Amino acid sequence: MTAAPLLELRDVRCDFSVERGFLRARRTLRAVDGVSLALRPGETLGIVGESGCGKSTVANLMLGLIRPSAGAVLLSGTPIDRMDRRAVAQRVQPVFQDPYASLNPRKTVRAIVGLPLSVHGAAADPGDAARRVSAMLDMVGLPRHLADSYPGELSGGQRQRVAIARALVLRPNIVVCDEPTSALDVSVQAQILNLLLDLRRELGLAMVFISHNLAVVEHVAQRVAVMYLGRVVEEATAAALFRAARHPYTQALLLSVLTPEPGRGIPDARLGAGFPDPLAPPPGCSFHPRCPLAEARCAATAPALAGRGEGEGTVACHVAGALNSAMP
Repeated sequence: MTAAPLLELRDVRCDFSVERGFLRARRTLRAVDGVSLALRPGETLGIVGESGCGKSTVANLMLGLIRPSAGAVLLSGTPIDRMDRRAVAQRVQPVFQDPYASLNPRKTVRAIVGLPLSVHGAAADPGDAARRVSAMLDMVGLPRHLADSYPGELSGGQRQRVAIARALVLRPNIVVCDEPTSALDVSVQAQILNLLLDLRRELGLAMVFISHNLAVVEHVAQRVAVMYLGRVVEEATAAALFRAARHPYTQALLLSVLTPEPGRGIPDARLGAGFPDPLAPPPGCSFHPRCPLAEARCAATAPALAGRGEGEGTVACHVAGALNSAMP
């Protein structure tokens, strides 16, 4: 029997009002458009897509930092906007992209990691708080002598370990990681990824992992959702998606991955045109202006997510069946 979702988005839409042009006319930007996702206990859900596709907006919705314009974000079945903000924070915590920007440069590592315990009254006394902070620093692999250091005195990898320790000190059961390694050196990225995987197993965490790095997502995620212009266009197990992607956009993302072989040059993703204007999205399937397989119906009607077999996930594409024969 499939476990009930810990965190769920049901047909969520998120609109922002923005100013544009010389006359500063107000326009509506639909950053998230009818997204439905579910995160189950102990699972890692990867969310991928180009910059501007809505990944970080989805993260903020999951954290309760912004409210949906329509639809619902549920935490164990309860709408997140009906819950106390502290109750949400005790269960869902973020790890952001830039550890330096997300840490207070005027506070020590000890103060940063211990602050959630103070804010939530989670420690019995100062001694208990100190013990829990020390234990968490040990868990993320930070030497205790760094507890009185400031973020500016640490390396990028050490700062991200502090950010992870701060996120986990309350022992939440969900962690939302928004590009947690992209600001780090390549040599450090693997260390942080392995740390997150170890902590997931040790603490029984459910994790949302948002990234543009497909190799990283393949390594850490059990399921993957691919977003394009605010919509999920394909969702499947990581094994199924990386073995046989069905949506032309997903296939293009896979084709665009750089290889370490210098003689192969820059890969050709076979995408026409550029990324569309999100303030004026194309009609029908929003991907059709760039799609090598687009048909007349693609410009007229937006495809719905449809199943493709037991355990194989869903895809929103009129011509998904022709993909494997048309693209390598």
